Amino acid sequence: MILITGDLYSFFLQQLAPRIAGYELRPQEGVYIADLLAKRSEPQKGPTTLFDLYKRAVEEGGHIAASCFREIGDRSLFLVGVFPKHLTRRRGVGERYYRNMGASAYASLANITKDDRYQHLANGFDPCVNLIRDTMKDLRWSNDPDKNNLIEGWIVGGADGKSDRERDLKKKFQF
Repeated sequence: MILITGDLYSFFLQQLAPRIAGYELRPQEGVYIADLLAKRSEPQKGPTTLFDLYKRAVEEGGHIAASCFREIGDRSLFLVGVFPKHLTRRRGVGERYYRNMGASAYASLANITKDDRYQHLANGFDPCVNLIRDTMKDLRWSNDPDKNNLIEGWIVGGADGKSDRERDLKKKFQF
């Protein structure tokens, strides 16, 4: 199937919309997830661990805490939903850790902002993950497996372009 859209948000919304009801989620969660997938489809910068973000949220409070909790929730939802295999390669933490941190962060964000949409994301974290996985199961960043792996590494922050293999692939694909 070929879909033609003007942007990634529209593309992901088209993919998610027919599936949302099957996961007992509100349309608002589908819109949030479409936006998340579109925004996270580019390499991310920032603190490398959820713990660093959590520590900063607790120490600084206020709008900094809200920003950190949103990043924890969004990063967790994206990684668990889109790249579950990536989490099995990490030492010390796994999928359950990311699920717990993500749901808890959205609940904390709802408490700080008094915005119930984040409480819905916290309560529906697992169905949101399942919706993302269902949506992404047949989607690839590239048809070339090497290019796909390289792009995935950049998006999740696991590739820095410095290894010999990454340099060779970048040359091959003219990145």
